[in-house]
Amino acid sequence: MTATLTRYVLNLVTDEWPDPPVPYDLLRVDRNGSVVVDTGEVAESIDLAEHILISVGRDSTDHTPEGTLPRYETLEVLDVEIEAADAREFGTVTSHAEFRRIVDNVQRALDTERSLPDVSLTDRDRQPTRLEMFVGTESDRSTNHRNHYSVGFPLRIRGKLDPDK
Repeated sequence: MTATLTRYVLNLVTDEWPDPPVPYDLLRVDRNGSVVVDTGEVAESIDLAEHILISVGRDSTDHTPEGTLPRYETLEVLDVEIEAADAREFGTVTSHAEFRRIVDNVQRALDTERSLPDVSLTDRDRQPTRLEMFVGTESDRSTNHRNHYSVGFPLRIRGKLDPDK
């Protein structure tokens, strides 16, 4: 499987899960290619009656010049989304409180990790040296849907890019 920033983050979630065991019905999807990380299969749709879904997609990369040389401060933003259906609607979580525990565990896993993806993460030439990673402001997208829980947040990765290196 290709090493990408989104796959790095999805693997990080399960590697650093703070409250073992990781839920057996957790499904990780790389939204950049709609690929289920555990199987490598392309997912056209995910049945929330069978799975809790964590998906990550690349949102943006901003380059801010530093000084007069071609050096940049970078900010890579990934969009993380967690979804589940309530058991009353044939889903996998029994309550909103259980869903919140899953969201908290995902965020804690991302906050715990302080090693960052290597510059050689992909075969792209312009990879920044990543310096810090932090979870952005959460957006609860399930407020109008009592049986479908959905929370999203940006994961921001700050770094430096020196194209001459």
